[in-house]
Amino acid sequence: MKKQKKVLLITVLCVVALMGMVYAAFTALTLQINTSATASASIFSVGFDDVEPTIEKSNDNINITATTPTEGDAEITLSFAGLKNPGDTASACYTILNNGDIDATDISIYTGPDRQIEVGKSLQEWTSDDGVFQFGVYANSGGDYLDGYWSLQPPLTLKSGEKGRIRIEVTLLKRVDTETTASCTAKLTANPAELGAE
Repeated sequence: MKKQKKVLLITVLCVVALMGMVYAAFTALTLQINTSATASASIFSVGFDDVEPTIEKSNDNINITATTPTEGDAEITLSFAGLKNPGDTASACYTILNNGDIDATDISIYTGPDRQIEVGKSLQEWTSDDGVFQFGVYANSGGDYLDGYWSLQPPLTLKSGEKGRIRIEVTLLKRVDTETTASCTAKLTANPAELGAE
């Protein structure tokens, strides 16, 4: 019996010692978590959409050369020919797209040769120096951008993923006795909305 008590006592001590070592092993365990974070750059991108332009002209004698832009293009070239009678008008309507992830605000249009921007004056219409042509660029934006409403008053806005329209228009103001040509550059400017950080 003494021998059994001794074996039982040694077994109990061994079990207690083993439990102590297991407990010590679990309490000494350390978890380590390595963390990193990456911020993706915000994209500000306003350009032409790859939609064929809508052409309008006051008579069939007018020829318009207008190419379909590639999505994101920032420049287009148009040609209007065959305007003959005062009041003849031709226009091409293009779709613009905010393809970035930042809203575009203060969208404004300036038409004509490079010049100082005059505060408070609409620069969306320009008459050629010889008084023969009037060029105009008009825009609309937002959810109802196809509603036919064309604004002369900036600023316009385009939220991320939103589309708008730009109409480039030429009107013949007076008759000419020799073939006359004029060219015009229209510039659209847009600013990113508040980014919330530097």
